Amino acid sequence: MVGTYSLTNSGTLKNSLSSAGSNSVTASSISHYTAGLELGIKLPILLAVEAGYGNLTMSGFSSQTLTGRATNVDISGPYIRAGAGFSF
Repeated sequence: MVGTYSLTNSGTLKNSLSSAGSNSVTASSISHYTAGLELGIKLPILLAVEAGYGNLTMSGFSSQTLTGRATNVDISGPYIRAGAGFSF
């Protein structure tokens, strides 16, 4: 079982559009967590796969986005990762 949780005071989100330029907004609250299950097998190399759910929310922006409306960002959903490496 794999899990992470982080809480950050602030962060910046940069929004770039080729036709409209770009802007940056600062969020006063950022929360992030993941929960997953990892399985691995040790051969001459280590092979692993992890599947889980991740969430990232940003809120309390100090200015408006390019749309002219204040926006909260919520990125969440399932994920899968695979890896290979050496074990010492």
